[in-house]
This record gives sequence, C-alpha cells and structure tokens, in this order.
Amino acid sequence: MPTTNQGLIYVDVRVDRNKTPQQLFKSIGREQQCISDAVIGSIPRGEGEFVRVAFLEVVGRCSEDELEGVLNEHGLIHDPYAQIQVNINDPNFADDHPNGVHWKDVGHWCYASFHNKNGEHRIAADRSKEGVPGGYWVGGVPK
Repeated sequence: MPTTNQGLIYVDVRVDRNKTPQQLFKSIGREQQCISDAVIGSIPRGEGEFVRVAFLEVVGRCSEDELEGVLNEHGLIHDPYAQIQVNINDPNFADDHPNGVHWKDVGHWCYASFHNKNGEHRIAADRSKEGVPGGYWVGGVPK
C-alpha cells in the first residue's frame, strides 16, 4: 500500500459542470500530449458548483486500485472536473505540485495528469497502464 505525506493541500473552486470535457481541456493552457479523445469523453462530471479539492502526495509508485484505497482512507472520491478547474485557475499549481486524477471507464482506469517537463507546462489524458508515479499529488473531494 502506498504511503502519503500527511500534509494535505486544500483548494476551493467553483466548477462549471455544464462545460464539456473538451472545453475544460482547451481552457487549461498547457501543451497537450498523449490526449485520448475517448478518455476525455469518459470524464465523469461530478456534483456541486462549489467544492473543496484535497490534494495529497503519493510517496512511491502505486497501482490505480491502491490509489483508490488511499482516497477512501481519507474520505475522498475523485472529481476530475474539480481538479481540472484547480489547474485552470492556477496554471502554476502543477509546476510545484504535479498532479493527476483518475476514474474508471468500462472497467479500465483512466487518468489526466498536469505537470511541468523541461520547463513546459503539460497535460496528458489516457488509459492507465503503469499506475501512479511517486511524487505526484492526487486530488479528491469529500464523499
């Protein structure tokens, strides 16, 4: 089971859940790489206009199933729309806190990640094959 640093970061956001996932991704302003249209189209919208997103740092690589367990331990569920909104509102957040969110689509784990590589702001979204790398922050909202 992965460990987390117990220092959570909380970010309050207003989420427009009427936007399509494609509209959200265009609003991010990061270089898009490894973007799967099918995966983007499967992003769940979540609930609530005003939400508090909690971020926790995963120490060491873990599987998506292990990550789901960590979120459950903290009383959190994934909310891709809210986490994407955090990265839209603060384009530099992912530079200091590379972060990712995951969800299941037809039994397959999918992810969106926000990070900086060689000074370039990047986002990726695809099916997960390797789990979550250590040093990434994962977000969730209270159940």
